[in-house]
Amino acid sequence: MRSIRTFLIIGTLLMLVLSSAISSLWTSWHSSHEVEELFDASLVQSARFFHGLVVDHQERETIEELRESLQQLNSEAGHWDFPDAAQLNPGHPYESKIAFEAWLDNGTLLLNVPEHFKAHMPTQAGFDLLELEGRLWRVYTLYDPDHGVWIRTGQNNVVREELTGQITGKLILPLLLTLPVLVVLIALVIQWGLGPLRAITRQLDSRGSNDLEPLPDQNLPDELKRMVEAVNHLFVRLQAGLEREKRFTDDAAHELRTPLAALRVHLETGDLRPELSDALLQAVERMERLVTQLLALSRLEPKEYQLQRQPADLHELCGEVMADLIPLADAAQVELALSEQPVPTVDIDPTLSAMLVRNLVENAIRYSPAGTLVNVSLMSLPEAVQLQIVDHGPGIPATAREAVFERFYRLDKSDGKGAGLGLSIVSLVAQLQGARLVLSDTPGGGLTVTVDWPR
Repeated sequence: MRSIRTFLIIGTLLMLVLSSAISSLWTSWHSSHEVEELFDASLVQSARFFHGLVVDHQERETIEELRESLQQLNSEAGHWDFPDAAQLNPGHPYESKIAFEAWLDNGTLLLNVPEHFKAHMPTQAGFDLLELEGRLWRVYTLYDPDHGVWIRTGQNNVVREELTGQITGKLILPLLLTLPVLVVLIALVIQWGLGPLRAITRQLDSRGSNDLEPLPDQNLPDELKRMVEAVNHLFVRLQAGLEREKRFTDDAAHELRTPLAALRVHLETGDLRPELSDALLQAVERMERLVTQLLALSRLEPKEYQLQRQPADLHELCGEVMADLIPLADAAQVELALSEQPVPTVDIDPTLSAMLVRNLVENAIRYSPAGTLVNVSLMSLPEAVQLQIVDHGPGIPATAREAVFERFYRLDKSDGKGAGLGLSIVSLVAQLQGARLVLSDTPGGGLTVTVDWPR
């Protein structure tokens, strides 16, 4: 299961139901066994009492009086209908479920109570089961060889089944009633027990991308304490790895820029054919730009970069970036224009925002035909400040507008104008600052890039 809490609740509930079922079955069997033992003992005791009565009345030749007395006592359980009934306590309904028989050795039925209880003459002493008139009776037979009398006492099995069912029901009913309460209590206990885990989750969720400080491990359960210690050791290793990577990136960028700058100087001052020199200079320029973009990407990973937000004037920022790009625009014979409409300040990271504007304007210049205009405009919207960069170049097909934000993706790999990293940088910067980035067609041909900075 995906949830530890759900797994624990369902697992505990299943074990509780299983143990309750086993307990109920065992209780039912044990109750039935004990009831059988109790009633069997009662049958034996009744047989001995009945034997004494039969022998006594047999000696006094008053068996008929005994028969009449027993018939009257057994006529209707709980209702006494003989003259002295008022002097006796009420009986019990189960009385009618008990029967007696007395036989002589010669096969004569001496008496039977009630009258419908009449079975065959017993042939051996002990317990047995008899079926009379569709009902099952548990009987006990006692033999007196001195007087030649067989005594049989019987009890309707309905009595035993009813009593067993009542005992089992009264034992199981409280369990069934308390089961929902136990489920709720178990769920609350599990919820409380998982509290420290939820607290650690909240701590991790509230941390910034660069916060690799160790988690507090005081007052934690042993299982969570070991997990937190392992996470803290991981944080230490991650911090060391990030620092090594940052140092490597800085050193690599420095080491790459130095030989490229020297190579540019040699090409500009060397005695080479103009067409060869221009081609080599373009390659060096592209390598320098690639190194700069790779360095920017390495520092822009959303999990590693920490924003430095502050109120900034986007109009002023765009003007500064475009001023730096005038030589590139002049070389490409492309005109730059910036709208004069003032816009309110927004909370942005100026360094990142300047990088975004630079990459977009530079791409527009590189892909615009000579003699065209790259227009940069700013507009104040109710919930955002909108930047639009419009060029009249080849544009980007609608089917490729998601793919162009991937690293090293280029529509035309033969033009040699870039490495496919500019729009990747733009996408990362917009993502970091929560800005909305949209690519669309320019009327008449070209690409329009819209960036909405939330106020």
